[in-house]
Amino acid sequence: MNGLIQLAVPLHWVAGTTQQWNFTIQHELGRDWFMELGYVGTKGTRLRSTFDPDQAALATPQTPVTISGPGCANLKAQLLSCTIVDSTVENASARAPYLGIAPGDFEDFAPNSDSHYSALQATLAHRFGKGLYFQSAYTWSKSIDDVSTASVAFLPG
Repeated sequence: MNGLIQLAVPLHWVAGTTQQWNFTIQHELGRDWFMELGYVGTKGTRLRSTFDPDQAALATPQTPVTISGPGCANLKAQLLSCTIVDSTVENASARAPYLGIAPGDFEDFAPNSDSHYSALQATLAHRFGKGLYFQSAYTWSKSIDDVSTASVAFLPG
């Protein structure tokens, strides 16, 4: 293993966008009670995702992986092509689509993810004398995205 890490970034990167909106109404209920109802939304488009395109194929006797060329030499075989029928750590590089790059050392960045968040927020409050204030709040929300990750930058492991 040579310690090199491969990164792939599209030539024409499209910047992601995030849109946010909200609508809130407040109504006085009388005697220093009031309520508030609101809708909050966020939409992310073309957000950055990362993935490893060099994942090793699963090799089993029912679904063998056949490789040719220098990958066989790594398996201590002197053949021009060889068939792998078991998945081991030792043959992972030979089963990966990009020979010469270790699986896990290739990261692809792409602006191809979306997200959507919606929430209904309700608040009930009461103002007492001498600055005392009571508030109760509830949020019902839904979040959908096609890539959930805390990876906001490339962090070597």
